[in-house]
Amino acid sequence: SEGYYSMRDSLNALMEEQRAIQRLGPEDDVVLPLHLSRRKCYEQWSRERGWVVTKKNIDTGQYDAPENWEVVPGFYRSEEEALADGASGGDLRKVAKLAISWTVYSKFWIAEFPQLKTQGRVGKGMFGGAYDFETKKYYNRKKLQMES
Repeated sequence: SEGYYSMRDSLNALMEEQRAIQRLGPEDDVVLPLHLSRRKCYEQWSRERGWVVTKKNIDTGQYDAPENWEVVPGFYRSEEEALADGASGGDLRKVAKLAISWTVYSKFWIAEFPQLKTQGRVGKGMFGGAYDFETKKYYNRKKLQMES
């Protein structure tokens, strides 16, 4: 589907950009900078496709279903909506592309880009791990605290 090709292109570009910045070889794991998380990448990618991703529950980080998302200002929800508004030619490029759920995006990232890693974040329950750049391994923060 068009969504999968777009995800692959987007993640490939992100990975190659970070490989160049970090001067890594093709087999090396790519660890994203701390300010980039999988969720931030997803939200930015969705926005570029014409969707404002909304969260159903801010405390748990659970996203709302794609059919409930708003369209980015300047985009149309469908081609029919664009045509009804009098859009033609180049304006039809402003029709929002297929909305992909967080679950699909996340599973695709894990399956297709296992070498693309994010760093653990202090204070985030689901990111309890820390990445050690020296050994290139993840450690559980609680384990490290107990050993200290």
